[in-house]
Amino acid sequence: PSASSSSSSSAKPTAKSAIPNTTQKPLLVVMRHSVRKDKDPKCSWSDKNLRPYDTPISDFKLPADQAEVMRQRGFGFDLILSSPFRRCLQV
Repeated sequence: PSASSSSSSSAKPTAKSAIPNTTQKPLLVVMRHSVRKDKDPKCSWSDKNLRPYDTPISDFKLPADQAEVMRQRGFGFDLILSSPFRRCLQV
């Protein structure tokens, strides 16, 4: 199909025309939590006996550093979806 065809009010919208004209493209970012504390068999946390499956992270610096890099590069988020596990919420 030619781009030079005449336009009419009955023309069907194309997938390209259905995308809003914005300066920012939609972006999906998938992040993984930091290192789990239970990877070190010597580590413990206050409620380990109650919630052994819900381990905290062991390195808070890594996700903080990654978030700072994202801020410096101009990333902003409209929506964040997260697992309810503690290690995910800590990130």
